[in-house]
Amino acid sequence: MFFGDIPDKFENLSKLYEIIAGYNQFSSKIPKSTVFSERLAILGLAGNRLDGNIPKEILELSDLRDLRLAQNSLSGSFPIEVGGLKQVGFLDISNNQLAGASWISANEAEGRARKNASTN
Repeated sequence: MFFGDIPDKFENLSKLYEIIAGYNQFSSKIPKSTVFSERLAILGLAGNRLDGNIPKEILELSDLRDLRLAQNSLSGSFPIEVGGLKQVGFLDISNNQLAGASWISANEAEGRARKNASTN
């Protein structure tokens, strides 16, 4: 079992395909350095003690297909307007303190993003 902060050392891991570190005791925020891995397709950090906002940069990853952030203490609002979200096939953000829906499918989020963009 791992605990403490998630290491902020992803800058040199540009070919990293997946991060699966769920159900440990990581705490603090999701480091923005996770976006340095341009090929990241799976980010699984469910069941930790993460807090703060979901960095919108994560959802800008063009290869991201699977995002599992459930059962943490993430707060703020989920950045559904980010264009990369349309690539995500599985999304679970349930059991956090996020504003809005506790679980939405990628298709639903993409539809909401389009609706929000058309009203602006």
